[in-house]
Amino acid sequence: MDRVVSSYTPPLRALLEARKNGSADGDDGRMLVVAVPDAPGARPLEDVPKEQELLTRLFPGERHTPLAGDDAVRERMREELPRHRWVRFAGHGGQDLADPSQGGLLPRDGKLTVTDIGATGYRGAFTFLSACKTATGGTTLPDEASTITAALHYTGYRQVIGTLWSVDDALAVVVAGSVYRRLTATGRFRPAGAARALHRAIRPLSAGHATRPSAWVPYTHTGL
Repeated sequence: MDRVVSSYTPPLRALLEARKNGSADGDDGRMLVVAVPDAPGARPLEDVPKEQELLTRLFPGERHTPLAGDDAVRERMREELPRHRWVRFAGHGGQDLADPSQGGLLPRDGKLTVTDIGATGYRGAFTFLSACKTATGGTTLPDEASTITAALHYTGYRQVIGTLWSVDDALAVVVAGSVYRRLTATGRFRPAGAARALHRAIRPLSAGHATRPSAWVPYTHTGL
């Protein structure tokens, strides 16, 4: 980890598609901020409002579109994703190990699945999925990257941060804060530096939680 900044791609063709979208940087986007701390049937996430506050502070006013409470539903997410180059989802995620195409994010009224995402094309630059198991594959097709992270990248988002398994809610806020502060350090949002920003956010956690790798290992960067 001291020598390498890790980044992944589902198939190599996804990198070729990502190149067609131009630079991941630029200040012409709005951040879609989806916050779902209380998905029905799931454990409440007490720190999700902190992430929402962080994003609305870094992207004030018209620079962000909030989806929270009764607005954080499946259909609204499907409508807003193609309209935004930058996306932040904070809430619950899940994976169906037997049928990974049915894994996905949990809004307030069900699940936004890998299949749902794969049915739409995007021209996005950056997505941060602060949710569990968004980069978890299946057991029946171990060589295929059927995950919500891979689906977002493959359908057009150049940079996607996801998680390999369940993550600590409080530590997720720490990682998010570090990543976004680095990407906005110049006064403009620079998502092209996402892989390095995530790497630098994880290094202190790996030192502080050396005997608990589950605290910092799950976070992954996918993209170009």
